[in-house]
Amino acid sequence: MLDGNFLEGSAIFKGIEHDAFETITFVVEDVTIPNGHFLFKEGAAARSLFIIRDGEIEIVKESGTGPVTLATLGEGEIFGEMAVIRDTPRSSAARAKGHTSLWTIQREKLDTLRRKDPVLWGTLMHNIAGILADRLAAVTARLTSTATGGAAAPEAAEKSFWARLTGH
Repeated sequence: MLDGNFLEGSAIFKGIEHDAFETITFVVEDVTIPNGHFLFKEGAAARSLFIIRDGEIEIVKESGTGPVTLATLGEGEIFGEMAVIRDTPRSSAARAKGHTSLWTIQREKLDTLRRKDPVLWGTLMHNIAGILADRLAAVTARLTSTATGGAAAPEAAEKSFWARLTGH
């Protein structure tokens, strides 16, 4: 069951009117992952993004020396969003850290939403672009900090997309 208050708190649903959540129920499906299980592996076909409802997901990438945890994500965060933008295999794996409940949005359902409600679709895609921009800024800041021996991160990375957009 979708919780409007939870959805309003997730970055992917920012700026979406409460009455539009009924439309969103058409797009979102429930998924549950037991502790330690992989939701998907690196290189797998990618057709959907995920929103963490409860629990945590580790994003894991294989390296020459073994698996590396890139991030641990929690409630309200999204991952796998490139699957709804590009038709490319997963660039990393996602593993449940504890029992984890998710919502998934498949690319095909977003395509249907684009035709039925282009304004809602546009808001979702704008939000996904903002999330991707924040992640790129964070990676850039980390790389810059590493390259400069820990110097301060660029100002652009200090404020998130939503903080800059809303002036907070």
